[in-house]
Amino acid sequence: MTSPLRRRGIFNPPLTIVKTLEAALPQIFEGEKAIMKMTVDFDRCKGCALCTTACPKKIVEMQSEKLNKEGFYTSICIDQDSCIACAMCAIICPDCAITINSGGGKKYE
Repeated sequence: MTSPLRRRGIFNPPLTIVKTLEAALPQIFEGEKAIMKMTVDFDRCKGCALCTTACPKKIVEMQSEKLNKEGFYTSICIDQDSCIACAMCAIICPDCAITINSGGGKKYE
């Protein structure tokens, strides 16, 4: 019988993704509270809103004030202090418009 971590399916990501995230976590959280910032590339975002459903803290929303050059409303992070830098929004973004930046200048896409 295989271990639950090794089984693949709809609800279990491939082991390589799990290992990659486990390896990145110590680098992301340096010290007690690293300053992490979620940024959206305004021109790349097509407003699909997948990031709003992926965020576990529900702090990513679609803005309705202005359009980008393609004519789409984009997503924004409404509370950077509540962001846990899980990068779920960046992982699910089909346009690669979201990046997670640490205070030291490191970039996680």
